[in-house]
Amino acid sequence: MTKNVSGFTIVELLVVISIIGILSTLGLISYDKIQTDARDQQRDTSVKVIGEALEKYYTDNGEYPGCTAITQAADTVTNTTLKDINIQSLRSPNAATAVTNSIQCSGTPTADNDILVYSGDASTNCTTGNACVQWTIQYVNESTGEVVSLKSRHQSPFTVGAPIITTTVNSVSQITVNWSSTKNAISYQAQCSTDGGITWDAGCLYPTSGTSYVFGSLITGKKYYFRVQAINGGYASEWSDVKYATTNINTPSSAPTLSATMSGSTAIGTTGAVTCAANTTAKYQTQTNTNDGAWSSWSTLSATVPVINITNANQGYKYGFNSRALCSGADVDSATTTTTTASVIRSISQPSAPGWLSGTWFQSAPPTNDGLWVNYSYSCPAGTWITNQRWTSRDWLGQVWGPYTWGAFFDQWEGVSNSTQAVEYWGAYNCKTNYTTSVSSPDAYTIIQIYRS
Repeated sequence: MTKNVSGFTIVELLVVISIIGILSTLGLISYDKIQTDARDQQRDTSVKVIGEALEKYYTDNGEYPGCTAITQAADTVTNTTLKDINIQSLRSPNAATAVTNSIQCSGTPTADNDILVYSGDASTNCTTGNACVQWTIQYVNESTGEVVSLKSRHQSPFTVGAPIITTTVNSVSQITVNWSSTKNAISYQAQCSTDGGITWDAGCLYPTSGTSYVFGSLITGKKYYFRVQAINGGYASEWSDVKYATTNINTPSSAPTLSATMSGSTAIGTTGAVTCAANTTAKYQTQTNTNDGAWSSWSTLSATVPVINITNANQGYKYGFNSRALCSGADVDSATTTTTTASVIRSISQPSAPGWLSGTWFQSAPPTNDGLWVNYSYSCPAGTWITNQRWTSRDWLGQVWGPYTWGAFFDQWEGVSNSTQAVEYWGAYNCKTNYTTSVSSPDAYTIIQIYRS
């Protein structure tokens, strides 16, 4: 009799294989979890061991070690700083070698770099020197990805007061900020603003361990605002009161040039340009006067190089011009230059020839002497007056009289009774002011008939 023996079906085999795969995967995951937890436990233990060693160091020295000491080679740290600590405590689980010191004073701990970041206070003595007043050690928990922190038992208990600051302007590009030394402060930071303290420039924040800071490369003629903060480890004071100062601005190196000319009836004062430093603008002022009288008020400051025109200038008048300049910054102006002066006198045109007017007859006693009041006209521009008037006459006997200064003048002759004779006259004059005199007028000539009774 034949006996049939049945085996696993294909479906049953697949189910078995799947179960074995799932169990294997679960086993691997469980193994990885165990390994990760073990590494996290190692980190936690190492950091606690380091922390205890740091506290012992504090007990012995009254301070914690600075970054320079704590980040040396692992064997140096265990021999000179954290004595008797197991060298393996300085090594993170994923460190490169068994003697690696995983403590660093910069950077951010991650699962990839597996470092222990030692942060002391913000003082230079801590970051680059030998002593800190507190510390924090951070590392990454591999299981959760979170950063774990352990802090020193002795945290800085200091209350840090805000400094009192003053400012000193050094030059066109430098301002020094000074402040009082604040109790318990280890360092300070000074900051500037250009908008009255509404915003504070992150690029203008400077740490220092001193009690002053020189802000350089500033803009000429600009107002800057300053504040200072005192720091002790993780503690910072309130910001100081805000003080401001304005950089100097230099006066132009020379006064503007100035010329005065006439163009027809227009007196023109022309100012030359001056040079100012970068970020500043040259500005000008002018004033005028007439005939050495009082100067006008200074004009409003203007960036336009001035040309002053005085139209319809009077003949013979003197016109004066003053000019000065300064350099104008964003918030302040420099002192003005010395004043440059120039003047011009409008010349007097040649006056027209005098006009002869009919005279008034006069007969003297004795009757042999006859004469005539002779009148003339002249023409001088407004504001000028006649000068150097002169005349000459010649009677019928050929005698020449003069030259004489003349206004309305009396002339007399001797002649033949009951006769009419011609008497010749010619003359000229000038016009003048206190500043100039015209050329002579043309000579005027006339003949007056004189009757001798």
